[in-house]
Amino acid sequence: MNRTDRARLLDLLSIQSASRDAGAMVSHMAHELARAGCDVEIADGQIYAMKGTGIVPFYIAHADTVHAIQPDHKYQADIFVDASGEVVWYAYDPQTGERRGVGGDDKCGLWVCLEAARARDDVGIIITRDEEIGAIGASLIPPELLTDAAVLIEADRRGNDEAITNGFGGNISSRAWRDHVAPILAAHGYRWSDRGTFTDVTRMMEERISPVSVVNLSAGYYDAHTDHETIRESELEAATVLALALGRASAGTRWEHTMDAGWTHELFAFRNGKAYTPTTTYTQHAANDAPLAWERFDIMDPDAPMEECAVTGCGDEAEAERDGKAFCWWHIEQLDEAELAGISPENAATLILNGL
Repeated sequence: MNRTDRARLLDLLSIQSASRDAGAMVSHMAHELARAGCDVEIADGQIYAMKGTGIVPFYIAHADTVHAIQPDHKYQADIFVDASGEVVWYAYDPQTGERRGVGGDDKCGLWVCLEAARARDDVGIIITRDEEIGAIGASLIPPELLTDAAVLIEADRRGNDEAITNGFGGNISSRAWRDHVAPILAAHGYRWSDRGTFTDVTRMMEERISPVSVVNLSAGYYDAHTDHETIRESELEAATVLALALGRASAGTRWEHTMDAGWTHELFAFRNGKAYTPTTTYTQHAANDAPLAWERFDIMDPDAPMEECAVTGCGDEAEAERDGKAFCWWHIEQLDEAELAGISPENAATLILNGL
């Protein structure tokens, strides 16, 4: 990465943001997107930016992170060079040396959006709010906004080689689009993966907001949602190059797709009052993103008492409201394969829900 780009990345990583408190990041992104030539609109705390006309690729990222905002003098983003020569971004408290989460989830995605806006003459950009507490912003996106979308590209996945095509047990991109861009994916060292996790694009497919194929790319961050989170600079650059290549290959055609059934109906029923059982807990996590770790799910019913949800351990975690429905997220303990061996899904999930 050249000196100018590294300075711009430092500017981005130096901005702290949290769910319900991402105003500084939204302002920064709106300013930078406008400088890149986009027409920028802010509505409901979200950014909708357009540049050019025609059937264009859309890029999406979320402005919030899970990290609590620190006083400015107690947060600093910086780099070190590891033993392999890789430039690694991290954050710390300059007074104490204590590590802070740098927010690669999803500042890496925000960087990809900015690079797409700078590189392309025709592009759509969406910056959502409150992804980390239930993808609230994704549900607010007007479907008509995507009338001219070719495909929707997100970079909100850890690691360096996955292109996620599955969410909630259903395909989130069409076979036609995957076949079309498969050579590009392979040339960049990425692979299709069906171990999808919850993020904005899966929410959009689940709620039938996106009419076109979506994908979620690994973006070079590691140890997400912890104070030891890092970003490997070369891997972020590689993800950006791939995201731009996918956009070029997809432009001009609407790669339409409707998510197949997967767990969609079960999840809708769940949000409308169906009890959330240990079996579905285990199945969703084990099938999507083993080993089990941080996830978030809707409370089972808008009128359910909070105690009902607190059984899962979320009593002290963040809560939010959308359309009169309460949302929360909670920590699910991690079980390795040895611990899962010989344990039924029901018993394993019960252990997870109750804590080990």
